[in-house]
Amino acid sequence: MPSGIRVRPEVVFAVNWPTDFIEVERAGGDLATEQRVFGADHTLVGAYLLALGGLPDDIVEAVAQRFAPSHVELRERGDGFPSL
Repeated sequence: MPSGIRVRPEVVFAVNWPTDFIEVERAGGDLATEQRVFGADHTLVGAYLLALGGLPDDIVEAVAQRFAPSHVELRERGDGFPSL
């Protein structure tokens, strides 16, 4: 994925399901409503797009778990810094 490109997962919803996207936005655009309407939320779609773009798994996992960081397992990388 070229540098400087901003991933907007909400666009996937808006382009493919415009009526449902409007419903979600009118309801406040929260994750629970996205899950109910689309079966996934924008964090999962964003993680998927990043994976398609070839970003490292650690970054993809961090994006997917953005709102649930306690579910991310930290591992020692060997250089003193934790890795996801």
